[in-house]
Amino acid sequence: MGGASGDTVAFRLWPPVAPLYVGLLLLYLAPSLWALVLFPAAVLLVWWGAIRPEERFLHERFGEPYDAYRRRVRRWL
Repeated sequence: MGGASGDTVAFRLWPPVAPLYVGLLLLYLAPSLWALVLFPAAVLLVWWGAIRPEERFLHERFGEPYDAYRRRVRRWL
């Protein structure tokens, strides 16, 4: 049923590829108004510093099966 790309029931029910990053960004919103002001910068930092390198690594590691998985599953929500 599942493969090396993590294509399991849990990932079909919960769409984002990076639920950890989505959760961390939502936690960032909780403390204050400044968090809301700085939220776009936090999103860019997570995308640039974590998601892009991770996706590049997974593409190099798994190739076309990972690319097909990325086309089926949304990145954020």
